[in-house]
Amino acid sequence: ALRSFVGRSVLKLFAVLLIRLYQLLISPFFPSSCIYKISCSHFSIGVLKHHGFILGAFFSMARILSCNTIFSHSSTKEHLHV
Repeated sequence: ALRSFVGRSVLKLFAVLLIRLYQLLISPFFPSSCIYKISCSHFSIGVLKHHGFILGAFFSMARILSCNTIFSHSSTKEHLHV
């Protein structure tokens, strides 16, 4: 049980590190186009820390896909647009 917990903790920390690297090294070169008040990367860090790697990754992917115009609904975009 401890080994499983440690493995998930390492995955969670690695995922948060990758997101932070994206925020610092890649994101500044692109204009902000997020439809949400809290960006998808900040949301992802929060759910990873709160829910752990598995649920956090699931919620993060759902959020990112909802931001994509192919998968999103126009009513959702209008309601959440900044």
